[in-house]
Amino acid sequence: EWPLRPGGSFNNLTLPHLTPHLIRVSAFGLPAPEMKISRVTEESEIVFKPRVVTTGTTSTASFTLRNPEVSDSGWYKVTASNEYGVNTTSAYLEFTTVSVEPEFVFGIQDAIVNQGDDHQVTFEVSGVPDPKVTLTKDGVPISFYTEPTEDGLKYIHPIENASPDDAGVYRAVAVNEVGTAVSAAEIEVKLRRRAPQFTQVPRDSMLQPGDDHEIVAEVTGVPKPNVYVTDEDGRVVGDGKIVEVDEETVRFSLDLSDIQPADAGRYTITANNGVGRPAIHEFELEVELEDREPEFTQVPTATLR
Repeated sequence: EWPLRPGGSFNNLTLPHLTPHLIRVSAFGLPAPEMKISRVTEESEIVFKPRVVTTGTTSTASFTLRNPEVSDSGWYKVTASNEYGVNTTSAYLEFTTVSVEPEFVFGIQDAIVNQGDDHQVTFEVSGVPDPKVTLTKDGVPISFYTEPTEDGLKYIHPIENASPDDAGVYRAVAVNEVGTAVSAAEIEVKLRRRAPQFTQVPRDSMLQPGDDHEIVAEVTGVPKPNVYVTDEDGRVVGDGKIVEVDEETVRFSLDLSDIQPADAGRYTITANNGVGRPAIHEFELEVELEDREPEFTQVPTATLR
């Protein structure tokens, strides 16, 4: 006895012409059978070269009809054989010229991808004739490759080692002579947590009394760090402003007005986001006194006896 198990796509079917169709059938026996796929006509039998995968006692044969014409309609046969016998199964495949507007078998899906991970933007489209498909990210065309499926073509855009540049709105448009279909989704890239690190730090400065001075720094980190300045006694100085430069970088600024000699000293700028150690940098502000003529602030007094 040779049980033969037909695959999901090998049944009598009516299919659109010029659309790839996958024939796949499994059979088992001991030893595992050899497999062939053929098209049977009144005059002859045309034998194809299927891809055969054998696992244990089961062999699976698959063959894709790339762009079948109406004239390719007919009986298709799968033959399984080993030294103990032969068994076959057949199906009639009819390829028609009826036009069908594009349809997404499944569309692009919203996704959140961790920074550094790999991801695939995938969707599947059917239609007769085959739709022309374009894929864009934030309006800019991007590349893809295709794989045949039972219902049409699967489109794949691979994302390797995901970075913030890969985040955006991905939009697929499928067009043929009878219609248009659109699928869109948003891909977010979740940044990897990183301890803060200064990319620009305040410099030591020599100032004059009455000057205005701006303390400026840039720091990266995920999540975005909190930045503040303290004096030699550990007291927080002023209210700094933090402006986002990009998803990983902030710019800190602190305005000091009407600098006086009492403001001279050693200052510390700190960036902390709860990941790893805070980033710390020390800098010096000196206030240069103006040259002045001598002037008594206390004079001797005469005492009478």
